[in-house]
Amino acid sequence: MRIRVCIGILFSFIGWQSCTPGQNIKINSDRSIVISRGQCNIVEEVHSAALIDQIKYVPLETHEKCLLKDIQKIKYQDSTLFIYDGRAIYAFSNEGRFIAQIGERGRSGNEYNTISAFFLNRYRKSIILIDGYTRKALEYDYSGNFKSKTPIDPIYNYMADIEMADSTSLLCNFFITNPSLEDNTAFQYGLADAVGYQVKNLFLQSNLSMNTGLLTFSNHPITRCSHNLSFIQSVSNKIYQIEGEQITEMYSIEMIDPLPDERFLQQNNHKNYFELLQTLFDSGYSSGVTNLFETPQYLLVTFGKTKDSGIIPFLKFSPYFFDKFSNSTIMVLPPLFFIHMFKSILLT
Repeated sequence: MRIRVCIGILFSFIGWQSCTPGQNIKINSDRSIVISRGQCNIVEEVHSAALIDQIKYVPLETHEKCLLKDIQKIKYQDSTLFIYDGRAIYAFSNEGRFIAQIGERGRSGNEYNTISAFFLNRYRKSIILIDGYTRKALEYDYSGNFKSKTPIDPIYNYMADIEMADSTSLLCNFFITNPSLEDNTAFQYGLADAVGYQVKNLFLQSNLSMNTGLLTFSNHPITRCSHNLSFIQSVSNKIYQIEGEQITEMYSIEMIDPLPDERFLQQNNHKNYFELLQTLFDSGYSSGVTNLFETPQYLLVTFGKTKDSGIIPFLKFSPYFFDKFSNSTIMVLPPLFFIHMFKSILLT
C-alpha cells in the first residue's frame, strides 16, 4: 500500500497560568518499536511512483484578495484547503477556487492581533485561530463567517502548534522554553479541552535551555494518521502517539550519531535553535528527529547528522522512510528535494 494522495500546490507571487495544569500523564513505552540502523538501506534517489499513487497539481486562484507570500502551513478538511502564509489564513476549494480569508487582523474583539496557531475542528466544521497575544480563540466556519470568541490561558502566547486529539481534547505544542508553571518549569506538550481551551495536563518536560522562548524545534512536530496523532520531542529519537488521553511511545530510532545527554543540553544555552544545532553537529551529536509525517504505511522523518555530512545546517538533515508493514527503512541522499517536499506538500 502506498501513500494514497499527494497534493502539490502551485501559486503565483503578485508565562504563567490562570490555573496550574496537572502533570499526571503517564507515557507507556511497552509497545515501542526500535527502528534499527541495521535495517536501513541508503539510496541516492527514490522515484515518486514507489511512494505515491497520484499527484494532483492545484493551481490556486490569484487576485488582490488572496496574494500568498510564504506558505508556512497547509491543512485540509472537507474538500477545503486552509493555507497560512505567515500573515493570514486563506481557504481554497480542492480545485483551487478562492473561498475566503479567515478572519481579519485588527483591534476589535472579533479580530486577531497575531495568529499563534490554528486548528480544524472537524466535529463542528470550524477553523479556530489562536491569538496568544490578546489571549483569545476565534472560531469561524469554513467559509470565513465568524462564530464565537473564547478567552484563553496566558500559556497560549507560547503556542507553536495545535491539533485535535479527539472530540474533547487538543494536543498543544509549546515553544522550547515557556513559563508553563509557577516555578518556570517548561513543558513541550499539553492537553487542553476542545471546548473552553483550558490546558489540563502538561507532559514531556523541555530538555533545552534557550535565551528566548519564542522558538520551536520543528516545523512539523505533530502529524495525523487516520484518527491518531503522532508527535516528537526536541533532541530525541522517540516518536509518540496519543489516543484519547493515553500517550504511547511507538518508535525509537537508532541515530547514526549519538544523542547528547541532558547535562550537555542544559550547559549550552543558545540564542536560537540553529545555533544549538551547530553546536550539536560540531560536537559529533545528532539533533534527533526534527520533522515528522505519517501515512498508513510510512513514517517519514528527518534527523540531523554531524558536521562532516554537509556544508551548511540546512543540508545536514536526512530523511528516513520507514515502512511499517515490512519494518524496513530507506534513507535518501541527497536530502534537499525531500526537505522541500516535507515543507510544501499535503499528505492525506
